[in-house]
Amino acid sequence: MPADDVNSTPDTAAAPATSHNAETNTGYSAMFHCTVDRLEPTPTEPLALLELPSGEVVPVPAILLPEGLEAGDVLAVQHTSQGVVIRQDTIEATRRHERLSRLRAQIAARSQDDGGDLEL
Repeated sequence: MPADDVNSTPDTAAAPATSHNAETNTGYSAMFHCTVDRLEPTPTEPLALLELPSGEVVPVPAILLPEGLEAGDVLAVQHTSQGVVIRQDTIEATRRHERLSRLRAQIAARSQDDGGDLEL
């Protein structure tokens, strides 16, 4: 992927994205989200390991991504007939963090110890 096809400007107001394909007036467009699994230094260049919606983790040169990324950040990746645009999506990241918090609270509520006898 050529560097000039990548928009590495963070966009905190990125529109909600889906993994569905959509036709626009300019041609083909597809958008999906991926998560920064981790960043790794290498002898040649730093790599970001990105978790795709399928669960597959792929290495991407960090130079092609927005600056300042950390593990757990969410990226919106849009592929159009004009090229690829990658943006940091803080709205999606917040939505995911809120969902995880709700799930953790549900698990904690189910596993409350009532202090009674333990049955084996």
